Amino acid sequence: MSSDRPSIPGLVLGWASRTPDAVALESRDRTLTYRQLHDAAAAAAAHISRWSAPGDVVAVEAARTAGTVVAILGVLQAGCTYLPLDFDAPAACAEVLDRISPTLLISAGPAPECARAIRRTTIDVDGGTAPKTRPAILPAADDVSAYLMPTSGSTGATKIVEVSHRNVCYNVRALNEAIGGITSDDTYLHFASFAFSSSIRQLFLPLSHGARVVLASSAERLDPAGLLRRARASSVTVVDVIPSLLAALLDAAEAADGGFGPHFRLLLTASERLPGDLVRRWHPLAPEGCRFFNMYGQTETTGIVSVHPVTAADAHRSIVPIGQAIPETYVMLADPSGTPVPPGGTAEIVVAGPGVACGYAGDSGRTAAAFPASAVNGRIYRTGDLGRYDGPSLQYAGRSDSQVKISGKRVDLTEVEQVLSEHPAVADAVVADIGDTEVRVAAAVQLRPGHLDAAVLQRLRELPDGPLVLDLNPPETDFMFAEIFTRKVYLQHGITLPPDACVIDAGANIGLFTLFAAQQAPRGRIIAVEPAGPAAEAMRINLAANGCVNAVVREVALGDHRGTATLTFYPHSVGMSSIHADPAGEARTIASIIRNQVAAGEVPVELRDVTGELAEAKLAPRALSCTVTRLSDLLSAEAIEQVDLLKIDVQDSELDLLAGIDDADWPRIAQVAAEVHDLDGRLGRTTGLLRQRGFHVTSGQDPMFAGTDMHYVYARRPGYEQQPVSHPRRTTAARTLHRPVATRQLLEHLRARLPHHHIPVALLILTQIPRTSSGKADRSRVVDTLRTHVRQLPQSIDVDCDPVVTAVAEVWREVLGRPVSAGDDFFEIGGNSLTAARVITRLRQRLGREIPLRVIFTSSELVAFASHLWPETDPLPASTPSGVPADSVAVNAPASKTEAVR
Repeated sequence: MSSDRPSIPGLVLGWASRTPDAVALESRDRTLTYRQLHDAAAAAAAHISRWSAPGDVVAVEAARTAGTVVAILGVLQAGCTYLPLDFDAPAACAEVLDRISPTLLISAGPAPECARAIRRTTIDVDGGTAPKTRPAILPAADDVSAYLMPTSGSTGATKIVEVSHRNVCYNVRALNEAIGGITSDDTYLHFASFAFSSSIRQLFLPLSHGARVVLASSAERLDPAGLLRRARASSVTVVDVIPSLLAALLDAAEAADGGFGPHFRLLLTASERLPGDLVRRWHPLAPEGCRFFNMYGQTETTGIVSVHPVTAADAHRSIVPIGQAIPETYVMLADPSGTPVPPGGTAEIVVAGPGVACGYAGDSGRTAAAFPASAVNGRIYRTGDLGRYDGPSLQYAGRSDSQVKISGKRVDLTEVEQVLSEHPAVADAVVADIGDTEVRVAAAVQLRPGHLDAAVLQRLRELPDGPLVLDLNPPETDFMFAEIFTRKVYLQHGITLPPDACVIDAGANIGLFTLFAAQQAPRGRIIAVEPAGPAAEAMRINLAANGCVNAVVREVALGDHRGTATLTFYPHSVGMSSIHADPAGEARTIASIIRNQVAAGEVPVELRDVTGELAEAKLAPRALSCTVTRLSDLLSAEAIEQVDLLKIDVQDSELDLLAGIDDADWPRIAQVAAEVHDLDGRLGRTTGLLRQRGFHVTSGQDPMFAGTDMHYVYARRPGYEQQPVSHPRRTTAARTLHRPVATRQLLEHLRARLPHHHIPVALLILTQIPRTSSGKADRSRVVDTLRTHVRQLPQSIDVDCDPVVTAVAEVWREVLGRPVSAGDDFFEIGGNSLTAARVITRLRQRLGREIPLRVIFTSSELVAFASHLWPETDPLPASTPSGVPADSVAVNAPASKTEAVR
């Protein structure tokens, strides 16, 4: 098992010598044999050595390309230390670079702002600059690290784990022995992000045994059905995924023929608890003789330390065991002092052996705490995980930091998650303490396909002869529906959508154009890009409600760089949200549109006198942080060969978007339909740029935009309509009937299985649990969402307890034509910007005082709104509560207002 001076490149060199022409790596952009991979890495090492000496840290962009694999091997051959940087998570990237200073950055494209100070270079994957004499592979001394891997664990605090060549070489050999062996006949699907430690195992376990690595693209990582198709097309024999992805793969496999394919022989899961229900669902789909191992390990242990052979009996367990230690590794249970505990108890899992990493780079305090010395086992790693023995196998029992006390009674958050996940409609659950000074347990769940939040289903509106939609603002939705479906403003001046079109919907809002494109191109593929979280959440609901399976949502902004930005989000005028906010100009635009609607008879005449005030009130802003990427990077990540239509509605950012297209990518774009604000000559600059790129260009203005600076630009490549379409296509399913799931049902499921003090104070249904680049639930983002949701829960108060509250409730009933209760939010019970204006005009008359129209947009819950109308000398109603009863908090709340509310 051991080697005196092991090195990772040496693992690849052995197979480059034995089977030089065998395929080592298959990706969307190219295929490399073992000889080609080694030679390209040798050339890369020589290139890297121009600026970096052995022992230096070299950063590599974590792109999912063959070039990334060549760069990693090149860094290691040069004797340097590899540091992955995830440009799609610029905040995390910046945090890492605040603590580590690489001498070089290897990246195929522009770097985000946080990395621009680093010398940047690219790598020739073809090895065209390879020296005639290969440089010697530098044997890795034990004190030279192979890589630095950022990890946040369950705490959210970023740590940078330092791992040696010896750690990796040991781990891939021991793991291979434990699972029965990867061979040169295998094809191993590489799924993990290169910024996640599992990527090391998924790369070097197969490469060290002569197998072929199939690199899943970024698009395939986000599309379980596409990942299954790739596995079958590439004759994959080994799949290594986290359980939450396995659940999505099983959903896709159950809905399709063929499952994982006839060649599939080994399933590996790790990094999350494996529910027994997934084992039950797996067995009917498993090819004959296919083996299944559940694994356990950490970044700090170089990966896997224990494995469990999964059998049919595990289908009857709540959670599958994590098994027994791999060879030469010791997995123990210890008390807080480090003393081993006797069998039968639950205690912290402690690991010792050759895989224990060097520690945390630049953080001696954390290293000393997590990697203490042991008189018996040398250096150990204290995982913070809890375990107990179930016979000879170790059972994961949650995190030591997931144990909280409520009224003196212990609550295991992991146990609450587990019970929630056992509900047949729940795909994933996150339970967390969201309290600041006291423990407050809240939960978020994601439903399985075919299920929707019952409260959301009730709020869906069917547009005339059109789709079902969840409105953020009904008047804006009606305007966009007429614009897109009725007047077809994006399909004018020769712009067409063939049945199998590939469409980029930039600035997708709540997804109306995406739904229109899916209708026009039923065999097409639509990438819907929307940076505002609430709009993206509503769009995901709308796509699901309409059975739109050939569209995907990407929650990013498209610009001329990669990084982060602050988006000015207008909840009551989502289409005006912008990174380049101009409230005065946007108010003028809205006022002009409302005047045009009044003239067309689409808006009540009684609102004519408040047009300007209404436009200003609709622009009550919220600042949202968003990720920015370039269109060329999106095309690469999604493996898009041709764009039949690039639709642009990005509110003053259209030139930024176009600047993010590389010269080589312009020929891929056949048509452009863009909404452009003609400020500072922007219309002329946009049309001029498109003409320079070879398009026929026309511009025009929709009648509803008369008097504004908003125009449409249409650009089409000559002869496009005769061009054959060759890129892959998918189909759109017919609208399906979704099964409603209420938060009340989920709370009842918990109450039937857990003591009362385990029941969350709030339970929130999300269309999608936020995830990190590794695919795990992003707990910090979930906690932020839950905290916001609980803060915004309605207060319980009698509408008759105060005359102002009573007056407000009466006017709301008159305008909305429905019963009203004190906890209602005006915009969630059917209100919109136009009915809001009617409420204000009537209250002004009834109360005899001036009331700013803006108030109802900034404080839309009944009691909060009424509080702005009380005379300044009046106290708040005495009955207004300071807290929220635990059982009243979430039963009718479909989503946090940070996710999707109106």
